[in-house]
Amino acid sequence: MHHMKTKYFTGSLLLTCLFVGVCLTGCTDSYCIRNDRGMANFYFYSEDDTETQLQLTELTVTSFNTDSVLVNQESSVEEMNLPLDESRDSTVYVLTYAVDEVTSIQLKDTITLSYKRSAQYISAECGTAIYYTLDEKKVKFTKHAIKDLLIVNPLITEVDAHHINLFY
Repeated sequence: MHHMKTKYFTGSLLLTCLFVGVCLTGCTDSYCIRNDRGMANFYFYSEDDTETQLQLTELTVTSFNTDSVLVNQESSVEEMNLPLDESRDSTVYVLTYAVDEVTSIQLKDTITLSYKRSAQYISAECGTAIYYTLDEKKVKFTKHAIKDLLIVNPLITEVDAHHINLFY
């Protein structure tokens, strides 16, 4: 009888230790999964209908003065997520639209986002992330196809959010 109690106690103790071990390791940040880049999220609207998203027939987006193509001749584009330059206080994008079939002219717009960068501690595993706060007074854009730009949320973090509306 005593041997049976010891066996039951040892089995229960082993199960309890295993359960506690699983709970403790499951409760820590032992790894880091997150988006490392701050992405500015743009949404497109008609200036006549600010509620319904607009689809651009064709769009290419590049970084100014680089050979980086961020969006490559995408069709039916309603939104775009573009990386910010973490080594500078501004990022410049060049938007190239589809050729107008009537005039055979290809329009281009330039958007300059100016921002303040700040390092934010995330965790021991993830380290820090750069947060960007758009400076609404220094954001510039050309008006070849774009009619207006509205900053909806000036804080850009690694979390996906709606930041900027472009009106055409």
